[in-house]
Amino acid sequence: MRALPLVFALLALPACRNTIVEPPSEGESEGEEGEGEGEGEGEGEGEGEGEDPCDAQPPAVSVRVVDGDGFVYCDNDTVRLTSGAAFSEFALVVPAANDECRHQGAFGRPGSYVVDVSVDGFAPKQVNVDVPADDCGDPITSTLQVTVEP
Repeated sequence: MRALPLVFALLALPACRNTIVEPPSEGESEGEEGEGEGEGEGEGEGEGEGEDPCDAQPPAVSVRVVDGDGFVYCDNDTVRLTSGAAFSEFALVVPAANDECRHQGAFGRPGSYVVDVSVDGFAPKQVNVDVPADDCGDPITSTLQVTVEP
């Protein structure tokens, strides 16, 4: 029975994630980090019945802002997302593991974004990112790490 180990190997494959890590097109950002959230854990049959899988509003962009020493910046108004002339907002600061944070924004809005990062005492950074849509038309979150320099 050689097929049995193959079946267990296939069952052990990781689930797909709805997050992509994309290097910035301007070359301004250093390093990428795949901080996407994994699939939820169900409690068995019937979990989520009646819920529309396309009701999610994930962020288009999630940004980790660090300096050369690895200090993570969690200040409001640090990351601005702009898409054309019609959309511009500061990303929300959301908690992350290990007392860190992420700047997330453009919830439910796939598209092309200019990501402006501004931290007091550091040179501003600008990164361009294209955020594709999933089958529901929701953004597939692009996760970036932007390193600021004096």
